[in-house]
Amino acid sequence: MTSTPDAILEDVDIVNRALARIGAPPVMALDDDDDFARAAQLIYLTDVEAALGRLRWRFASRTLPLSRLSAAPVSGWRHAYELPGGALGLPEHYLTDPRQPRNHLRNFSIEAGEVHCDADRLFARCTVMVAPTYWPPEFRRAIIIGLASAFCVPVTHDVTLAEKLRQEAYGDPREGGVGGLLGRAIANEIASSPPSDDMDESNPLTDARYGGWGF
Repeated sequence: MTSTPDAILEDVDIVNRALARIGAPPVMALDDDDDFARAAQLIYLTDVEAALGRLRWRFASRTLPLSRLSAAPVSGWRHAYELPGGALGLPEHYLTDPRQPRNHLRNFSIEAGEVHCDADRLFARCTVMVAPTYWPPEFRRAIIIGLASAFCVPVTHDVTLAEKLRQEAYGDPREGGVGGLLGRAIANEIASSPPSDDMDESNPLTDARYGGWGF
């Protein structure tokens, strides 16, 4: 299989780079009718979702419109909106005007997959799954090495190598999965992020280190 330039990276390219790291042959597609390909796809999705849930990554953020339900909620608010499908965890912010991303909706409640508020229209800033093409290099490498660790035992039966790769990707177990290469990616993201105008916002590094959101 020929190498794929980073400009058009797909899910299968990340999996194959992880397999190459442990000397395993590539897979042709993750939706093949093959037990290993199906397992690799599930492992890939699980690891990427977990890594994206560690921080409010700018490359994985998207503003989505929320659909307003026809019936007024019994909670006392004027309107109820459906939480967006495809988002990882609860939205970071709710907005009444997507052109003013710093003007967050402050008064609302969440009930059973719905947002209740008095706003006549509502948008949400969410973390979503994005193609590897848009991942920063540090994040990409962390995922590749993390996947190599996950594939290591079923492919090579080398438990020692699997543990070594996992620590390289995510750090010592005492770091809660945000050390190693992923920890560097988190630090780079925070260092390059513009300061927030909201002084009451939680610190993103503290959130990442101690599971402040996303789980």
